[in-house]
Amino acid sequence: MLKRRQSSISDLEVQSFLAVRLCMHWIFFLLANAIGVVAWMRLFALPTASWDEIQSQFLTSFLPILIVSIALFPVFILDSVRLANRFTGPVFRLKKVLTSLAKGNQEAPIEFRENDFWKSLANDFNKVVALARAESAIDKARS
Repeated sequence: MLKRRQSSISDLEVQSFLAVRLCMHWIFFLLANAIGVVAWMRLFALPTASWDEIQSQFLTSFLPILIVSIALFPVFILDSVRLANRFTGPVFRLKKVLTSLAKGNQEAPIEFRENDFWKSLANDFNKVVALARAESAIDKARS
């Protein structure tokens, strides 16, 4: 069994893209909630209140949620990056082995870590490599 990865980043391009996308979703989520709360207050909760009263009530109601959301934000980003590592890591490993094989190097069968996704991909890849080696050995024997 392979040991744990030393880094949470195995594919910076993919994982940073996911982190940025998650940030955008988080911001849009908070904005949509803020707009929804203001609209709800204006239409239903405080229809006769002035905008100053709505703003004051909004800050009183929404500020605790905003503070908790901002506090949890780094936790969600870190967790998402670590989760992404479970599928970018295997693809990174597969790419590395394919590059090595393309250069004519002999590679041991690949294994993915216990918690990685796509373990069946490693098994299928190892079968294809074994078939290619067997065919190569047959071709050499014929020559």
